[in-house]
Amino acid sequence: MGFLFIIGGEPWRIVDLQQDNYKKVNYVQISEESYEHLTGLENQVKTLEDQVKDINEKLSSVHSEMTTKDNMVKQHAKVAEEAVSGWEKAEAEALALKHQLESITLLKLTAEDRVSHLDGALKECMWQIRNLKEEHEQKLHEVVLSKTKQWDKNKLELESKILDLDQQLLRLSAENAALSRAFQHVNEDQ
Repeated sequence: MGFLFIIGGEPWRIVDLQQDNYKKVNYVQISEESYEHLTGLENQVKTLEDQVKDINEKLSSVHSEMTTKDNMVKQHAKVAEEAVSGWEKAEAEALALKHQLESITLLKLTAEDRVSHLDGALKECMWQIRNLKEEHEQKLHEVVLSKTKQWDKNKLELESKILDLDQQLLRLSAENAALSRAFQHVNEDQ
């Protein structure tokens, strides 16, 4: 229900604004003090309405800021989740790389141990080969020296036999020549 206050020395008139006909009119008489009081209250209502309007605007602004901040918080939370996920992924990759490094290090140590063992075996083989070579060279030298001595001995013996045979040949040739001459003389004398 709406009311209309009319002032002008006359009493207040209350009119029902919701009805189409204005035939029914009720009058209320109030004092000047009541009027001032009501005017003060009306001013207070306007002030309160303005304050409510300001508060609503501030609430709207705060609500907008809160929405913006909530969105930022959600965005930061998403970034943080992605960072944690990335960190966990990096940590998992680092752990995998650490295991791979440990495996490679173990393989390297095994290979180094095998190389060391093979190097020792190679040195032992080289030492044995060197010793065998020296022994073979010594034996070969001894065999060559022995065969050379034997050959020199055989050569001397053969040269001595050749000399003996040459002397025998000369003596036999001389005997043969003497026998031939003697035989010739015997043939001539006959």
